[in-house]
Amino acid sequence: MNTTYPVPVGIPYNTSPAVFSLLSSSGTVGTRRPTFDWSDSSAGADDGSYGDWLKYDILYSTSAAWTTTTSSIGLVVSNFTPSSNLNNFTTYFWKVNAYDSYAATTTSTEWWLYVTSNSAPTPFSLTTPTNGQTVTTRKPEFDWSDSTEPDGDSVMYEFRHSTASGFSVYTASSGLISSAFTFDVNLDFFTTYYWRVYAYDSFGSTVSCLETNLWIFVEPNKISRDINGDGIPENVYDVDENTSNGYESYINQGTTATVKIDGDNDGKYDFFISTSGDSNPEIYWDPDSNIISTITVVDVNSDEILDYVYDSNGDGTNDKYYNPGNMTINSYSAIPSKTSDVNGNGNNEQALDQDGNPNNGYETFIDPDGISTAVVSIDTDGDGKIDHFIDINNDGIPDKLWDPDNNVVTVVQLQDYNGDGVSDWGIDVNGDGAYDKYYSLATRRLLNIPVINSNTGYNIGPNPFNPSEDVATIVYDLVKDGDVIIDIYNITGEKVVVLVSGYRTKGRHQVKWNGGNGEFDTQDGGIAWSGNKIAMGIYIIRYKLPDRTEYKKIAIIK
Repeated sequence: MNTTYPVPVGIPYNTSPAVFSLLSSSGTVGTRRPTFDWSDSSAGADDGSYGDWLKYDILYSTSAAWTTTTSSIGLVVSNFTPSSNLNNFTTYFWKVNAYDSYAATTTSTEWWLYVTSNSAPTPFSLTTPTNGQTVTTRKPEFDWSDSTEPDGDSVMYEFRHSTASGFSVYTASSGLISSAFTFDVNLDFFTTYYWRVYAYDSFGSTVSCLETNLWIFVEPNKISRDINGDGIPENVYDVDENTSNGYESYINQGTTATVKIDGDNDGKYDFFISTSGDSNPEIYWDPDSNIISTITVVDVNSDEILDYVYDSNGDGTNDKYYNPGNMTINSYSAIPSKTSDVNGNGNNEQALDQDGNPNNGYETFIDPDGISTAVVSIDTDGDGKIDHFIDINNDGIPDKLWDPDNNVVTVVQLQDYNGDGVSDWGIDVNGDGAYDKYYSLATRRLLNIPVINSNTGYNIGPNPFNPSEDVATIVYDLVKDGDVIIDIYNITGEKVVVLVSGYRTKGRHQVKWNGGNGEFDTQDGGIAWSGNKIAMGIYIIRYKLPDRTEYKKIAIIK
């Protein structure tokens, strides 16, 4: 008989991990990578014999409703530190799940933390200008190394400058986003400025530059030279920062600049310097050209005022002088000047041989009183030497002619000698009372005054004449005053143009014609102008003068 006995069979079962607690309490943390900690859990009771294991998942969120979640899973220890920064000034909610190999899970309670952490920007250094540097611009540029923010916040700078080393008072420029600053207003020249910089982040954490009390000295561009040989250089400064007028400010170094003026006509300031401290200069200094000249004091122009004679170009020859009476720079020659009271005011004017060549005479005219000027200087008498047309009333028109070599002064006559409608300058070249030459403003030439002793002239040019290219000039002379008619006829005898119809005085006259028809009374130098041009061909010009009538031909071509 067979007997069957039941055999017990083991049926596996699993229980959830043990309950555990969060150890990092709720509250505020001062780091953006806090460590989350909790007590250990363990596999469920009687599960160990089946090889059960235990792991953790941590979950955290900025939403109390857990609408978005960040997690780190499969942790085998009961703590966790994020690998990247959490958001600053933010509340996080967190919890932990403990689970075993059979997915049995136990969840902790939910706690929260508030992240509030801020690091100051990193230290940095000032770079330019360097400490104690002299800068020559009133708007210098300052630069420093970059500061960074460990928390990733934005960094801004505040630039401070002061004339007080302790910054008891200062001017600040804040909100700078780059590590450089340039003034938009001028600093003061000859002044020491201290400067420093602060970096700060968006949460107000601040760090100062590593250096303290760095300073600069602001002064203009300068030229230095030891003028008096005492070993201490004199300085001139470009205070107005305008290089076109040179260095206009002289700083006293035991010497005195008694006169500041452009002494060589280059548009830049030069200086007459007294080394003894009185008002009488001994040295001329041109800083731009680096020329120094010893001054000779002499009354050059016989006005009983001592002038300052000097070498303006450094060639070893005195060529200029300063007149303290009228504060002007004048040309100087060692050859004695010619003098004459040309304008009749009781004081002599001067003619100087500026180029030192006696063969061309005294080519430079000077009026120490500043009243008269030479409007044209030219050889008028054919002796190869310069004479001067002198304007004594500042209207630009000469009143006198002065021949310095022969010391002849004559009155200039204003008259239209060539009939071109422009007043010429008639002159008596040798002082005998006869006016025999004139200076033509139109041609800038010296010409003989025409002798009108008969009805001459009747010159026509060009002839033949092309109206599309030029105008014709018609010249005629009168031996006496009277009525004049000049008209033009075609070969059939028909009058086509009247050029002149009126009273004229003795002398030379000229009019111009553009080839058009019409009736005119053209004045000397004027143009008889018409838009209706006559046909090409041969025409007769009739000169009806006070005592006779003349005819000339003119050809019109195209």
